[in-house]
Amino acid sequence: MSLYQELLGPKYLQLPPVVQQMHEVNGEVHAAGTGSIDRGSHPLSRLLASLLGMPKPGTWMPVHITFRRDEEGEWLIRDYDGQVLTTHQGAGEGADAGMLLEGFGPVRLVIALDIEDDALAFTLKSVRLLGMPLPRALWPRLQAYESEVDGWYVSYVDIGLPFIGRLIRYCCRIKPVTE
Repeated sequence: MSLYQELLGPKYLQLPPVVQQMHEVNGEVHAAGTGSIDRGSHPLSRLLASLLGMPKPGTWMPVHITFRRDEEGEWLIRDYDGQVLTTHQGAGEGADAGMLLEGFGPVRLVIALDIEDDALAFTLKSVRLLGMPLPRALWPRLQAYESEVDGWYVSYVDIGLPFIGRLIRYCCRIKPVTE
């Protein structure tokens, strides 16, 4: 059973077929297509995005994403035209049971998954920095979903920060490939 099947339970079958295919990771799944990245205009936003290793802005550049499963969870390796952003995802335990945990750098997001309008929706439930919970006033704003458009897997993520605005927005449309 994949991580997303485990977290969504029977709701998983409500996902569009291509979204299910991307999350049925037993080993590795590779996908390619195109994507765009925007960063915020505030100098602190740009600095923080750089410090976190987030890709630079670009429009409809080549994208290759590797979904890799191991004993620790799933790794998402997003390659936007040679700029790589890697995050780790796993299932929450204890108070976070049933939640998706996604980490990059010193940040860990606790995310609820649900199905909304034939899309996989991500809702932020908690944020930790270096293992310490952040007060809600300091949480980023997250808008994220995955869906299917004309047979393509479409992913959209927009992250904004209090006081400084957008950190990064990225979207892509990809299809599975064999390597």
